Amino acid sequence: MTKFAKNIVSRRELATATGVSLIGILPSGAGAVQTTVEAGLRRAFVTPENFGAVCDGITNDYNALVKAEVVAAAAGIPLRLTKMNTGVYFLGTSEWVVSSNGFVLECDAGVEVRGK
Repeated sequence: MTKFAKNIVSRRELATATGVSLIGILPSGAGAVQTTVEAGLRRAFVTPENFGAVCDGITNDYNALVKAEVVAAAAGIPLRLTKMNTGVYFLGTSEWVVSSNGFVLECDAGVEVRGK
């Protein structure tokens, strides 16, 4: 066994829900600080898909959209509506009233939010 054997991570470990925390990155540029892929992704933005939105124009995405808004506002990062599947977030009969202060919304081109 080499001295590095204890630092080997298996594919099985990487495939778990916490596997992304095992991958390190060092951004380019002077003064860049090493971090994990998980930390980098958490700082970027939140999407309703992170909370179960399907974005197919049929499935009700309301609860996922509201949860994503709350988490984005609390973390101080943008909520991004992405053009996944059809690019249509369906709210059912609910109305989405933005309730968070300091909330930033980013939308991909062609995204729609619809209700009945």
